[in-house]
Amino acid sequence: MQKTPELPPLLQPAGDERLMPEFPIYCMPYRYPRGPVAKLHVHSCLEVGLCQSGAGVLVVEDKVLPYQAGDVAVINNRELHFVRGEEESISQWMFFWVDPARLIGLVAVDPGVLRIDCLGGPEFSNIISGVDHPEIALLVQGIIDELQAHAPNHQAAVRGLVWALMARLQRLPGLGSGEVGTVHASIDRIAPALHHMASQYTEAIRIEELAELCHMSATHFRRVFQTVTGKSPLRYLTQLRIRMAITLIQRGGQSMQQIAREIGYATLSSFNRHFKATTGMSPRQWRRANQRDKGAVRLEKQRQ
Repeated sequence: MQKTPELPPLLQPAGDERLMPEFPIYCMPYRYPRGPVAKLHVHSCLEVGLCQSGAGVLVVEDKVLPYQAGDVAVINNRELHFVRGEEESISQWMFFWVDPARLIGLVAVDPGVLRIDCLGGPEFSNIISGVDHPEIALLVQGIIDELQAHAPNHQAAVRGLVWALMARLQRLPGLGSGEVGTVHASIDRIAPALHHMASQYTEAIRIEELAELCHMSATHFRRVFQTVTGKSPLRYLTQLRIRMAITLIQRGGQSMQQIAREIGYATLSSFNRHFKATTGMSPRQWRRANQRDKGAVRLEKQRQ
């Protein structure tokens, strides 16, 4: 039986560098243990994963996206990201890395279907629910099965499945424009600070510490950070913490006091103030609204 590699801290997952010119797709399992957070990283191709067990969050730049077993992750070649499993469980994933345009080649009637740059952006959800989109989860599982089995004509089957998957992905809401903006052109300058905030967001973080990691003065760092992300370092960190809090509220089972402590707030009043400033409502109001929305969705599914 193949041993599943653990993902150690600060290691960029293998994948894009293993793509062969004649068949640019590669499949590999990963497991995300409790505790350490992998380094923010980006690939030169499309990364697609299927969560087989466990739960956690996918952090894509300033997006915090909860996942569970059966969900699909889709990350393009421009967005920094990492996966963090829940404290109580180990997340088991199957990933593949692919260059769709090179894999499908000139056979494609509509080359726009094979674009990966638009599969990202602030409005795009990189986690696709396997419950809401079973057709996408089935296509991803089919690609993984073909890559692992190496049956006769498996390369032709993989090409067909990838083509079908890309067509489905292009129908999702929130697709980005695909244009390279200031953020992606300069984000490497502040990448050490982004990683430090993502991995140490529960701790007190000083601007001077972040600036030193990026080899800048504090004043210059603030200016560059604002230009690249469109927000101050403090606002970025606050939004990251609050989005982490939202995933914990969605999961349930913890009091607001426990959630506040877990994401780095010393007092509940401070957490409540920052949560309302970010979302427009208190944590308890957000929880009630979320519970109503979930109830409405369940009722609608029952009627269907």
